[in-house]
Amino acid sequence: MDNNIEFHANELIQSIRHYLITNLGKVESIASTEEFYLAFCMALRERIMLNWVATNHTRDELGVRSIYYLCMEYLPGKFLKNNITNLGATDLTNVVLNKMGRNLKDLLSHDFDPGLGNGGLGRLASCFLDSLATQKYPSWAFGLRYQYGIFEQEIYNGYQVEKPDCWLLNQNPWEFRRDINSKSVKFGGSIIQGVNRHSDIVYDLEDYEEVRALPYDIPIIGYPDEMGEFSVSTLRLWSTKESPRNFELQRYNAGEMEAAKENTSLTDVLYPNDNHDLGKKIRLKQEFLLVSSSIQDIIHQHLRVHADIMTLPEKVQIQINDTHPTLVIVELIRRLVKNLDIPFTKALEMTQQICNYTNHTIMK
Repeated sequence: MDNNIEFHANELIQSIRHYLITNLGKVESIASTEEFYLAFCMALRERIMLNWVATNHTRDELGVRSIYYLCMEYLPGKFLKNNITNLGATDLTNVVLNKMGRNLKDLLSHDFDPGLGNGGLGRLASCFLDSLATQKYPSWAFGLRYQYGIFEQEIYNGYQVEKPDCWLLNQNPWEFRRDINSKSVKFGGSIIQGVNRHSDIVYDLEDYEEVRALPYDIPIIGYPDEMGEFSVSTLRLWSTKESPRNFELQRYNAGEMEAAKENTSLTDVLYPNDNHDLGKKIRLKQEFLLVSSSIQDIIHQHLRVHADIMTLPEKVQIQINDTHPTLVIVELIRRLVKNLDIPFTKALEMTQQICNYTNHTIMK
């Protein structure tokens, strides 16, 4: 056996045992397959985390232009298998599991398929993310963290029956909750018109619904180069589930059960049925949730590194994937004018330089 693989195998084994004890409270001999799967993922992601931090630090230090990708769907596939491949760790994994009396097939049975998309749009989006990371482009992607995906298909008496796709039923070792980066999104309310110092018309809201968007980050690993080095991009998914602000207790106590949980359910399902008014409303709110949260985050990231907002077109490129996130255009203009005191004509010019659009399906 290659001495280098033997050395790294022993390191990985010790790391797996460490996570079994410190994170799961189990020793190797009594750990279930699911517990071993979690510990294995935690151990494997150590190197991913180092490169993830290094990728983001290098981007900030160099002050390079970054790509921000917005899409309603992603189909990244099963993370463990993909990450083992991209880390070039297939042989290492086989050696470690053989030494520990475990089987890769058993571990992969606990590797879930994220319910973040339902077709070609989501798969193509994930392929773009893989390619951006592999080519070492500074990039971030934004989406929604759907609780139930689209649906799980079962066939009864020759007919399709849809059931919730509970892909988040168990712990996800590949996502990282970022409470400090949560954003506030406003819906509804009354518009109050005003004029700013540039004589541009601006609007304020009163009596609005305020929703907290909580981000979860997933590392997207690029394929290593000839030197074995790899870059790690970020997929940031917004959720409305874990926030007391999003649940309207007064409506609930008044018997308005559905209205009370409308905002917490915004990230329940991909593409809710829109053959009724409520479904159309939820879809529009989903799209604005993605757009507003992401624009706030992009501006925050820019100002954290670059003091001047006027350099935004030089440092930021936003890729709009299909029609769903196109509200990003007007939301960016609105925030530049209202929140950053930029004249409307200049904000429009900046937005034209920043936003790019791709449509993959032509509908007649």
